[in-house]
Amino acid sequence: MKIKEVIIVEGKHDITKLQSFLKADIIKTDGTALPLETKITIKQLQKAGREFIVLTDPDYPGTKIRNEILKIIPDAKQAFLDKEEAKTAKKIGVEHASKETIMRALNGCISYQNK
Repeated sequence: MKIKEVIIVEGKHDITKLQSFLKADIIKTDGTALPLETKITIKQLQKAGREFIVLTDPDYPGTKIRNEILKIIPDAKQAFLDKEEAKTAKKIGVEHASKETIMRALNGCISYQNK
């Protein structure tokens, strides 16, 4: 089943990770400076009645991006990853978290379409 909400993540590796086990529409922010193109896409989806889940990396840039997104869509649902469960020896991010960790973070945020 497909997730109703649009999930907003930071980059293409996050999308690849989520698409390996979820059916969902996913938008990437491409870094901390939210591109105008992405803001327009979010606004269009919002006007079409879509809801959103923000799932950013558990680090300073991820928090900054989350806050920028929440300025555009203050009622977006928020999913949080534990920093210890989303890191390797050198990097922190959604793409480094396990499927189980991500699903635990999304629990309570997602709803499914009946198609």
